Amino acid sequence: MPYEPQRHHRHSIRLKGYDYRQPGAYFVTLCIRNRDCLLGEIIQGNMHLSPFGQIVENEWYRTAVVRPNVELDAFIIMPNHLHGIILLTDKHHTSLRATQQELSVGLSDWQRVYPTGTTTTQKRQVKGAVSCSLGAIIGQFKSLSTKRVNRIRQTRYVPLWQRDFYDHIIHRETSLNAIRKYIVENPLRWTDDPENPEYPVPNQNPLNDFPF
Repeated sequence: MPYEPQRHHRHSIRLKGYDYRQPGAYFVTLCIRNRDCLLGEIIQGNMHLSPFGQIVENEWYRTAVVRPNVELDAFIIMPNHLHGIILLTDKHHTSLRATQQELSVGLSDWQRVYPTGTTTTQKRQVKGAVSCSLGAIIGQFKSLSTKRVNRIRQTRYVPLWQRDFYDHIIHRETSLNAIRKYIVENPLRWTDDPENPEYPVPNQNPLNDFPF
């Protein structure tokens, strides 16, 4: 079945009323637009990153370097999506301006992040995201990785990621360990992964497949 944007559009599943700045463990899933396999390929159960995948990996690591309230746990970059566990601590930044400075980019560079594929609606979401929140962290990661990828492929206004992302708040150590195992073993299940473009029915809610 071909991918149908209207039918398989992903909606925000943020937990209403929850403060996503709270210290804790969060399992996130980000998907490439239209499920295009731009980040690499699975060969004999192992993920081999493309140059775009290497950029995404680099920016993912960089997220923890530039933000003192972020620690990274297990993660995996798949051909067309990323699974990762983010740990938020209580070391909050005081403003978005501080975050921009730590990223070592000028204001003009920061503003140029948007033309690499961010829609007007998404611009409002990034600008409106609460500083140090999970949404702000993911929004920044997606914008900067998109900018770098588009620079290489010499494209502008081309989205890299699907709008929004999925998250699961991890409350128990047993869940944390189960998700870590799921992440590590994800490449071995690629043939049966609903995110695989060759899978018969595209996945409309990947959280249904996770071992919580």
